[in-house]
Amino acid sequence: MNGLLQPLRRFWDGLRPRERLMVSTAAVITALTVFYLALWEPLHQRNEQLRARLAEQRALLVWMEERAAEVRALRGGPAPGRLPAGDSLLGVIDRTARGADLKGRVSRIEPDGEDGVRVWLDGVAFDALVRWLARLQRQYGLTAASAVIDREGPGKVSARLVIRGGRA
Repeated sequence: MNGLLQPLRRFWDGLRPRERLMVSTAAVITALTVFYLALWEPLHQRNEQLRARLAEQRALLVWMEERAAEVRALRGGPAPGRLPAGDSLLGVIDRTARGADLKGRVSRIEPDGEDGVRVWLDGVAFDALVRWLARLQRQYGLTAASAVIDREGPGKVSARLVIRGGRA
């Protein structure tokens, strides 16, 4: 290392004070220019590109949500947050439970007031239960007003639910 610095040291010692100031100033300016061109500017440009892409993606999401609502309307399916016309809350709960890998696991369903249903499930896979509740929320606006869930074994639970909503 000393062998490389010796020629630089001799060069520096051979400069007059004013020349040393000029070389030091040029070195600082060069270092700042390299920092700006090699690091700062590319990062700044990438940040701007990502911001523009995020705005495009958000606009695309809004467009897709509008189209999804149109598709649902054209298919004649229920509007989100509403029960299908002429369908009862008990019917929706029973039908969706059968289609959600909960068939045979529903031990009892009974009304709970005008806008509620009590549901008892035994030996149901926890993941299937959560997916079913999410579907009820997403498609029909139904929510679990209360839930008592007990573990029965690895991945299996028993649940006592009160589900409400569906009238918009």
